[in-house]
Amino acid sequence: MVSARAPASIVPSRQMPSLCSSQSRRHGPHNSHAITCLVEGHPFSVPLSLCVAGSKDFAARNYTPCDIVALPGATVDDFRAFLRFLLPVSTASTHTNRFCKQDWLSILKLSTLWRFNDARKAAIEKLDEVLEDPFEFVALGKAHYVRRWLMTGYAFLAMCEDVIAEKDSGIIGHLSTVRIYIIRHSLQSWDGCRPFPDFLDEQLGISFSDEFSGMDKREASFKTDEDIRVEKDRMTEGLIIQEERDERIERETKIERRRSNEARQRRRSIQLEYSADALAMRFSG
Repeated sequence: MVSARAPASIVPSRQMPSLCSSQSRRHGPHNSHAITCLVEGHPFSVPLSLCVAGSKDFAARNYTPCDIVALPGATVDDFRAFLRFLLPVSTASTHTNRFCKQDWLSILKLSTLWRFNDARKAAIEKLDEVLEDPFEFVALGKAHYVRRWLMTGYAFLAMCEDVIAEKDSGIIGHLSTVRIYIIRHSLQSWDGCRPFPDFLDEQLGISFSDEFSGMDKREASFKTDEDIRVEKDRMTEGLIIQEERDERIERETKIERRRSNEARQRRRSIQLEYSADALAMRFSG
């Protein structure tokens, strides 16, 4: 699981000697306009323009070519995936299809850590397509301030009847587990007078109000320039509330469909076992 620690800035180290490696030489044409990033002691020569364009926080530090910058919180594998995303390729489709799930997790981790908001947005959108486990939704949502992942994971767990194992409780946090069981009990009081998704969201909002409040503030700080522009346009057109409701209903529909499929599989399994036992008793008699 990726680290939940997400410092807001990069810590420079200008006292370290100049280093070079095959990774640095690989970007030779850029070296006169590059900084050296040290990751777990390994040097990477990175075009300064990519860093400045990708992160306002990075740009505000006013690094100059030939600076040496230590990047804590990253592994070499994480950083290589992140660099591959930042470096330009021939087409956007080829670019995004070059990465596996673990690559996107690394890109999400470092883009959140260093506030490369466009890279972060791309990673979230790609991971939306592959994440399925509710505990992973919750853990990653908490670690990287993605509210909809947190809501999706909590909603599924609240609607599920399965016992939450101790190891899974450790993944999402024991307090969150207690709150999930409280919500499960509260859902029994739904009277059908309003849509179930609205009732579920209300219960989630009550139980996790402190967590969602802090999450909203942190997530808002990662908005891209395009996000801000689009949000203003949508507010003007009055579409935000309706879109959020549609998203919520779609999310709950997917969860309910998954629950139904699991229940159908369990019933089928029980029927097969019963049939086998009946046949065994018939022939034994």
